[in-house]
Amino acid sequence: MIMAHVRQQVRGAVVTALTGLATTSSRVFASRDARIKPAEMPALCVYTTSESCRTTDKQGGQQRDIELVVEGHAAQAAELDDKLDLIASEVETALFADWSLGGLAVGLVLDRTSIGLLAEDEHGRAIDPKIGLIRLTFTVTVLTIEGSPDMVAN
Repeated sequence: MIMAHVRQQVRGAVVTALTGLATTSSRVFASRDARIKPAEMPALCVYTTSESCRTTDKQGGQQRDIELVVEGHAAQAAELDDKLDLIASEVETALFADWSLGGLAVGLVLDRTSIGLLAEDEHGRAIDPKIGLIRLTFTVTVLTIEGSPDMVAN
């Protein structure tokens, strides 16, 4: 039986950890391409953007540093920045409560946070209301064995 790649396992563990937060509730999607309507916000998208690997020993151990993004979406309203900061606070608190993601990871680091406003859709049409975005970028470190990207070797 083929297991899921460790990146998919990490995304799944993060979605599980973030489901049920006070602000975003069950609106957590394991996709960068979730089409979230303003009525469904606030919501979270969880995805990976890159991975670097290095061999750690002669037996083929590998350290995988996975770039994970948790992106919060909120419809523009009064105190939008406060809402985005609340989303970030809840995400950070939940992830660092079990930084190993149920034993998958040997490290979790918050690298950066970026905040923005989406005013147009992918076709250049104005969005009303505008959508506030907050992106938390983490490095998740996972150990595997060369040739077995689906098996954690922690």
